[in-house]
Amino acid sequence: MSSVTHPMHTRPPMIVGGAASDPAARHYRAFISYSHTDTKWANWLMRRLEGFRVPVRFHGSKAPTGDVGPRIAPVFRDRDELPTTSDLGETILAALRESATLIVICSPASAKSRWVREEIMTFKRLHGEAGVFAFIVAGEPKAEGTDEDCFSPALRAAVGPDGQLSSVLAEVVAADARPHADGKEDAFVRLVSGLLGVGFDELRQRELQRRHRRMTWIAIGSAAGMAVTLGLAVLAIRARDAAQRRQENSEQVMAQMLEDLESRLKKADQLEALDDVS
Repeated sequence: MSSVTHPMHTRPPMIVGGAASDPAARHYRAFISYSHTDTKWANWLMRRLEGFRVPVRFHGSKAPTGDVGPRIAPVFRDRDELPTTSDLGETILAALRESATLIVICSPASAKSRWVREEIMTFKRLHGEAGVFAFIVAGEPKAEGTDEDCFSPALRAAVGPDGQLSSVLAEVVAADARPHADGKEDAFVRLVSGLLGVGFDELRQRELQRRHRRMTWIAIGSAAGMAVTLGLAVLAIRARDAAQRRQENSEQVMAQMLEDLESRLKKADQLEALDDVS
C-alpha cells in the first residue's frame, strides 16, 4: 500500500542491478500501488486477481505478467506482504524489482500521493513503461492539474535517462471502474486482458459465459434447495397430521374407557343397593 503513514523513500532510490529482464523470472505477477484512501479497492482488486482462473486456452502464452498459467498470482500489496523490518524502502524496492507489472489504483488521492509517485517512477526505472497499468476508481483522467485529476504525474510522463520525469508524455493503459465508464466488472476484465495480453472482447465473452454457467448452477442449486425444503415441509405436515390423528384416536379411546368405567361404576352401585335390600 502506498500510504503517507509509511516512511517509504526519503529520496529517489538508487536502482542497483538485479532486476530480471524476463517478466517470467520475477516472483510477483503484479504490484498494486495505491493510496490508503483506496484500501477497500486494493483489497477487492487483489482478491479478484489472485482468485481469477485463467482460461485454459491462454495457458503457456507470453504476457506482460510472464508465462501465463492457471492463476494471476502472487500479487504484491504491502500490507499483506511486508515482513517486520526497519527498512521499508528496501522491502518495497525489492518487491518492485521482483514484480512483472505495476497496477496503479487511480484516484485524486493517489494522484497526490508522494509514495504512489515514487513507486511508479521506481518501477519505470527498473522495467520501463510497458508494464504499467492504471485502474481508475475515482476522479477524472482528463482533469490534469485540478483537484479531480486521478493520474499521478509519474503516470503521465516518461522517465528520462537521468531517472527523473521528462517532458515526454507516457501512454497510459487504463481500465475505468467508474459506474458511467467501464464499470467495476468490465474494468476488471479489461485490466486482466492487458495483464494477460489477450483481447478484451474475447476474455469478456468467456467471463460472461462463465458467469452464465455459474448463475445457471446457482439457479439449479436454489431450485434443488427449494425442492428439498418443500419435501421436508410436506413430510412435516404429514407427520403433524398423523400426530393429530393419533392424538384424536387416543382421546377417543380415553373417552370410551371413561364411559365404560362410568358404566361399570354405576352397575357396581346398583349391585351394592341390591345387597343392602337383601
